[in-house]
Amino acid sequence: MNIDGRLGTSEATTPEIPWLNGLSFLGLFTSWLYFNRATLQWFSDVPSQFSRFNLCLLGAAFLIFAYQAWKQRLRLLKSFSPRLHPLPLSILFGSAIAAIIWQWNFDLEPLTGALFILGTYGLIGLFLPLPLWKKGLTFCGAIAILLLTGLGPLPRSFIAEIVEFILKPFHIQAISSENILVLDTGIAFIDLPCSGRKSLWAGSLFLLLATVFEKRQMNLRWFGLYIGNLLLLLSANVLRILSLVIFTYVLKQPAIAEIIHVPFGLMSFVTVCIITWGLLRFIPQIPTTESVDTKAPQKPSKLISLFSVGLAVIGLSFIPLPAHSQINPESFENLALSAPIQTETISLNSPEQKFFATYPGVVTKKKTFEIDGLTGSMIWVMSPTWRAHHAPELCITANGYRVNHMESKTLSANISGRWLSLNQDQQNAAYWFQSPQQTTGNYLHRLWSEITREDDQWTMVSVLFDQAVTPDNPQVQTLLTDIQGAIASSFS
Repeated sequence: MNIDGRLGTSEATTPEIPWLNGLSFLGLFTSWLYFNRATLQWFSDVPSQFSRFNLCLLGAAFLIFAYQAWKQRLRLLKSFSPRLHPLPLSILFGSAIAAIIWQWNFDLEPLTGALFILGTYGLIGLFLPLPLWKKGLTFCGAIAILLLTGLGPLPRSFIAEIVEFILKPFHIQAISSENILVLDTGIAFIDLPCSGRKSLWAGSLFLLLATVFEKRQMNLRWFGLYIGNLLLLLSANVLRILSLVIFTYVLKQPAIAEIIHVPFGLMSFVTVCIITWGLLRFIPQIPTTESVDTKAPQKPSKLISLFSVGLAVIGLSFIPLPAHSQINPESFENLALSAPIQTETISLNSPEQKFFATYPGVVTKKKTFEIDGLTGSMIWVMSPTWRAHHAPELCITANGYRVNHMESKTLSANISGRWLSLNQDQQNAAYWFQSPQQTTGNYLHRLWSEITREDDQWTMVSVLFDQAVTPDNPQVQTLLTDIQGAIASSFS
């Protein structure tokens, strides 16, 4: 027998080598983890950013996924051999390339984490039969989207902006900021139960459990239903908050708002779940007898092909990514105001220390001031991350002050911020967010500018006056202008 003949026969009858398959998977998986090392670091911080409720729901989703894998364990172990299927390969490298492009344009880790989950499932698809792998693809996509619903203050800020926009045509003046709405008649807090995050998580888990219970196929039609379910939950939550604001602050019926608060939220959630369950009936069920793949198994890929895939993944890890913003603490520590302004550094209170100490690289200064009889206190927080900032009126209200009015205002020639009236107009406050390029009083604008990498270094400035003053008061103008100039010099 000639050499060519022997090679041809050997290629067709090569037996499976379990340890070689395991070694192939280990090598590819290691290179994938190395590529996503920054994302894995973010995953290690997730427990501190997500509530226990959200973590429990995310864990439940993974348990469902693990249960389905356990049911198919025999088929998984029997067919655990590498095959370079085009679809898993496309998802693996598509997720990797999308993550690189995303990180150059946006600074929002949850989406990068979602791409990591999809890419990991694509890698697993190289070692499973394609029909079996496809069954879990949409479920994996659902888990990735479930991760995106825990975006911190983004849902609450977004809902507050929507409610503010809806109230404008009715000539109801409201200004939103993170998780509150300030009207001339009062201040409405969009607390965590009202923020929509819990309903998004619980509604997603309900759909996943209903899908398993009804034995529905998780195809593209199901994935569309999943997205529709999220939009319905968000819309129901906006309607709930809008109703509470109108009853409490427009119609002056806080008792009615208190009565309908919980029932209305529960009823809207149950209604969306019923609608989703009804629409789930249009998703085909999983066949009672699974069809057996009668096609001959594909030949195991050559080691050189798997080695090339691993090298390609490692090669992607050498593509440079944007560096994280760094702060020079010395430039901020030495901030000095002009001679007429007398200042004295004071310590942060316990909640402030606990909040700002959570994030590395944050520099905070708190001072009292006095200028020609005008007294008060101020706090500056320079941060390389939006997570260390918040709407200052939240701290003002938490410290016992009542916000009677808040408006967006040009505080000085170089400052766009917000002016607040406190305690029945007995005191005033001002705040703004400042970057090297701009100032703004809109927390969501500050957040979005960093996420889109327009500005990645911001300082939050909050000034509390001990007495009632006007923004055009000469001492106020001197103080605010001096603070803005000192911070601008620290950036340069």
